[in-house]
Amino acid sequence: MATIAEALAIAFDHHQTGRYDEAELLYRRILDADPEQAQALHLCGLLVAQLGRLEEADGLLTRAAAAAPLAADPRVNHGKVLRALGRPGEAVRRFRHAVALNPALVEAQDGLGHAERERGDPAASARGFGRAAVSGGGAAIFYHWGLALETAGQPGAAVSALRRSAELDPEAGAVPARLGTLLHGMGRTEDAAPWYRRALTLRPAHNEVLHNLAVIARGAGRHDEAVRGFSAAARLHPDREDARRDLFAALLDLGRARNAARQPEAALDAYEQALAIDPMDVAVADALALTLFELGRFEDARRAYRRVVVLDPAAFAAHYNGALASKNLGAIAEAMTGLRAATRLSDEPWVHSTRLTTLLLLADLDNATLADEIDGWRNRFGRTLSSPVAPNPALTRPALGGRPLRVGYVSGYLHPGNRLLDQVGPLLRAHDRSRVVPLVYGNLPFAAPAFDRLRGFADGWCDTRAMSDDELADRVRADGVDVLVCLIGHTSGQRMGLFTRRAAPLQVSYYGMHATGVDAMDVWLTDPVLHPADSTERFTERLVRLPHLFLFEPPARRGAGWLPAPPCATLGRVTFGSFNLDAKVNQRVVALWSALLHAVPGSRLMLKSRGAGLAGEEGRVRMAAAFARHDIGGDRLLLVPPAASHEEHLRLHERVDIALDPFPYGGCLTSFDALSMGVPVVTLAGERFIGRMTASLLHSLGEPGWVAHSEEDYIAKAKSLAEDPHRLAAIRMVLREKMTTSPLCDATSHAQSIEAVFCMV
Repeated sequence: MATIAEALAIAFDHHQTGRYDEAELLYRRILDADPEQAQALHLCGLLVAQLGRLEEADGLLTRAAAAAPLAADPRVNHGKVLRALGRPGEAVRRFRHAVALNPALVEAQDGLGHAERERGDPAASARGFGRAAVSGGGAAIFYHWGLALETAGQPGAAVSALRRSAELDPEAGAVPARLGTLLHGMGRTEDAAPWYRRALTLRPAHNEVLHNLAVIARGAGRHDEAVRGFSAAARLHPDREDARRDLFAALLDLGRARNAARQPEAALDAYEQALAIDPMDVAVADALALTLFELGRFEDARRAYRRVVVLDPAAFAAHYNGALASKNLGAIAEAMTGLRAATRLSDEPWVHSTRLTTLLLLADLDNATLADEIDGWRNRFGRTLSSPVAPNPALTRPALGGRPLRVGYVSGYLHPGNRLLDQVGPLLRAHDRSRVVPLVYGNLPFAAPAFDRLRGFADGWCDTRAMSDDELADRVRADGVDVLVCLIGHTSGQRMGLFTRRAAPLQVSYYGMHATGVDAMDVWLTDPVLHPADSTERFTERLVRLPHLFLFEPPARRGAGWLPAPPCATLGRVTFGSFNLDAKVNQRVVALWSALLHAVPGSRLMLKSRGAGLAGEEGRVRMAAAFARHDIGGDRLLLVPPAASHEEHLRLHERVDIALDPFPYGGCLTSFDALSMGVPVVTLAGERFIGRMTASLLHSLGEPGWVAHSEEDYIAKAKSLAEDPHRLAAIRMVLREKMTTSPLCDATSHAQSIEAVFCMV
């Protein structure tokens, strides 16, 4: 008969080889023979625990420990069973007893660490794992030690423990992932990233690691990398809302970064992907619309802004920019609808000024409607604010006391490259310094080297970018300005609010396209053509009619041999042209120009806009369709994108026989350019200043015969010129020189007439 020792050996062999029934049967027979046989109790307890009978294992291991009071192993295994039963407090006592019996027993220290963690004592857990690690623990123990230290609020020590775990087992994917997360949480993102990448080499589909690497990339501004990471994480868990949200945010960041890097097409792609994730997000819808607008894709921008308005009816920028997109498409009525909404949402005067200047483009605008709009601006912004300076309409002969007038010109456009300087620069230089000291105020860096050439134009240049209207008014008063001149009225970036503060005794509107709506504006400079005696345009300023309002730098002289024939001389057909802003080419203009093309067989029309309207295919298709509705085919149109330079813009006139002025918002500089290149301009005199600018130029030039007073007259005058190529050639030969010697380029006389006004008003 086998001894108990032999029976235990056989049972244990069955146990190890997976023959659990045979092993348990032998363990039970041994215990029948000796109920307190410690080893049989211990091994049988382990076996039934393996088989999931934990309560039974608890009893057997309790008896095993009692039977072998100096044995640590039964207590270690009993602690494990108690942990599995969810009784960590009892497990702690068993593990501590085992440690007391054998302090070097790594398994006991490790079990103690787990049990202490499970009963909520991270510090004790860390001590248990730490002793296990010091006693020769492997990678797993160092890993758990690191987790316990982190939970116990010792992140630096946790990093060291996790690093050691990674050294002991480089293939354990959980360790670098946890180490990366720990370093990331400590703000050490540059240290965390390599561990995250190492974790991905071990487990490429690790969602949290992918996500966290993307977070680091986003924080570092590596937006493409962030999008790739968030995209991968979102694909792994498409049902996770936070993954979609993070990907959305990264795409929005990417779009903004690409816009900042001047990669708008790439930005559009990012915004469109973001919008596919959240079609209801206003921020991305607005960013998409703005990018389309800046690309000149105005039709797409208009649709995109409509979407923003639906999402957020109170979105000011959507109403405002959507209106500008419509304006660029020539849809002025729609633009006005958007601007009216924008002005209801904004108290910024410049928004309301944009509404005024856009109104001028309406084909059917009448003077009563314009006056009502100006009065609306006046009532909201134009009333005079309190000021220590009283108006002085008796500002007569201030130079009698031996002091010249100090005249301040206010504009943000007087800088190199802006065409306003071509008009005001000659006046500034021509001022008689014994009568006038000119000063310039504008939102420009006048101290920059780019302005060196202009320094002598005026006696003072004030950069107003950091000044409020009140601060600027104080500066103007401190400078002792007698006459303050508003240049270009309500156009973008101007300082209409300054003039409501009555910063000078006399305030003058110069080159304003309509009445200012400023109660404290004393004078509106004009001429007899811009405002004839029977003008119905309404205003509150005092009109002062100069002999000629407009002044320009003389056209650059070509070489003595420059006498190019009109293009009709070689082409055998007439080319009409208009290089005005395409938004001025409304349906009335299209209808009239189409009638002219029909009246002059074989003629063509060249259109080039100084804006972006004809820069893209969309704009050119839109313009061609407008003429097609009047049976003018594309073969009759030459639609030219904006010129790359002013010189190129001027050279394009060599392809034009006769320039056509749009209405009711006519040209000024564009007409001057055409005339300076020897091209006659036909205009329809309108009912207000902005419709009579070209007429004023032509009267100053001595060519009133090119001014029409009806649409029929317009066609007749243009047709008459088109049918007389010899006359066109003669005009081309003399027109440039005629302009140079006309009042349009006589700065001295112009300055004298303006100085007389300043002194005598």
